[in-house]
Order: sequence, then structure tokens, then C-alpha cells
Amino acid sequence: MATGDIKNNLRKLKKELKLIQYNQDVDIENMVIGITNAFLPILHYLVVDYSCELSLYLSSNQYDFFGKTDLRFIEVLYKVLMKEFSMKAMLTKQQFFSVGFPEIKIIFLTKIINAFRSKK
Repeated sequence: MATGDIKNNLRKLKKELKLIQYNQDVDIENMVIGITNAFLPILHYLVVDYSCELSLYLSSNQYDFFGKTDLRFIEVLYKVLMKEFSMKAMLTKQQFFSVGFPEIKIIFLTKIINAFRSKK
């Protein structure tokens, strides 16, 4: 996905959210600013609620997401992306938690959702 068209990348993200049946409110205003708290609920849903089979698979492979701080949650998620999906993170953890990089965060979230959907 190319950068420079945040509206198109938001459209792609919304399409992926429909495909995973994410029915919660999406904080688009904070996403386009790049505020991390707009992305975390979707990632939590993806890891914990989206697919029971995938959640069980991850927990049986010693990936513990429960009771973690946001930083520890993202560290475990990055490890899952690397080991289970052969996906390199598009942002460092520091960049992910800083304000900014909105389009890259949106693209990255879209790719993560797509990877989880294909693994289900």
C-alpha cells in the first residue's frame, strides 16, 4: 500500500473491519492524527475476540496477551507478527506509541487485520 492517500487507506481499513465483523466505534478523528489509543481497541479485538481458534493457537504457543500494559501487548503482538506471519513491523514500538505517523499506522493495522483473516 502506498502512502499519500490517507482517505483511500481509511477506506481499505474500514473494509477490513467489516470483514472481521468489528462492530465497535472507530475513532477516525484520532486515527488521522496518529493517536495510538485509536488503534489499540482494534488490535485487542483482533487478538482476543476475532477468532477463538486463533486466540487458542496463540496462547498455546506461549503468546500471552492478557493483563499486559499496552507496551507489553504490542511487544507480544510484534513477536507474533514476526514469528507466525513473517511480517516485519512497519513502525518501531516508539513510533507506534508516539503521536504521528497516521497513515503508516492505518496501513499497518490494515495489513495486520488481513494477515489475521488469512490465518483464521
